[in-house]
Amino acid sequence: MSTLSEVERVVFFPSSGSLVAESEESGSDPSRREWRTPIRARVFDAKEHSLKRRVGLLVLRKTLGLDREEARTAIFLRRARAFLAEDSSGVELSLRLGSGYLRLSASGRDGHVLDHVRLPDRFVAPARDGSPVDLPCIERPSVVCPVWLLASEGVSVVTDIDDTIKVSEVAQRRQLLRNTFLREYASVDGMPDLYRQWSIAGASFHYVSNTPWQLYDSLSEFLRRDGFPSGEFRLRRFRWRDNTFLDFFRSPEEHKIAALEQLFEAFPRRRFVLVGDTGERDPEVYGRCARERPGQVARVLLRRVEGASFDTARAERCFARVPADVWRVFERADEVTDALPPL
Repeated sequence: MSTLSEVERVVFFPSSGSLVAESEESGSDPSRREWRTPIRARVFDAKEHSLKRRVGLLVLRKTLGLDREEARTAIFLRRARAFLAEDSSGVELSLRLGSGYLRLSASGRDGHVLDHVRLPDRFVAPARDGSPVDLPCIERPSVVCPVWLLASEGVSVVTDIDDTIKVSEVAQRRQLLRNTFLREYASVDGMPDLYRQWSIAGASFHYVSNTPWQLYDSLSEFLRRDGFPSGEFRLRRFRWRDNTFLDFFRSPEEHKIAALEQLFEAFPRRRFVLVGDTGERDPEVYGRCARERPGQVARVLLRRVEGASFDTARAERCFARVPADVWRVFERADEVTDALPPL
């Protein structure tokens, strides 16, 4: 195991915590209440200049078919370097917790830290304004781990990102490449306003996407810039050395299904609104969830993507045995302003 070096960077990803049932361990003593939460982070080498990165940028440029000018843009360099950063394995991190600390599992081969911890309520009582609890990293005091502590009951919006709230054009490979690596991210018309309305009404947000974690910084910047509500992130782990370039564009259902199942298990009494699009596998994944979790899945909302086939036959397969008033396909955000269930 090793400690964090001066040239290494650590990024903690926002997560959500659920209150441990009093019957488990805390009894009736509120001072013993705890929050169960996953902790996710990535540790990597932050050096900007190295022979390995220069070679990597050249390979990526050729793979994407970019000309010299495109490969010199600040956007491309920033996003490409996130994928070419050298992962740091075996690094141990700690979080400040009151006067003590919480030691996390060491980072894995891909630089990721994944731990499941319990946080005493006396140290992390939920903020009254609904903001996350920020746990400082002892090894990097300027870095915090944000945790959203959610009530046992309420409404959670689980939303896809690509072509649901962000214009990605997943079905058109050339445009997807440029939207991912060369262009400023653009919101789908009306979605920031819709999500802000739901946030004001009291909904919590979980951004669940097959987008790799390497794009977390760019995505979180995009959400802040366009006024989307803050919330938990659950993205996909990805390493160039373990995958081909084409794997980046595949949409494995397993990741999204696993993330949804974890949320359903963590928050059995919350009601979920699942928002996605018709371009990939959201209808199949969400339809399955609506069948298997009818008491938890209150709504399924799918944005119709131009050029994506979502005919009657596919709709019937995806939403077999799902009540018709549970799911809806929309084209404009103003069509679903009434879709949030009562809080």
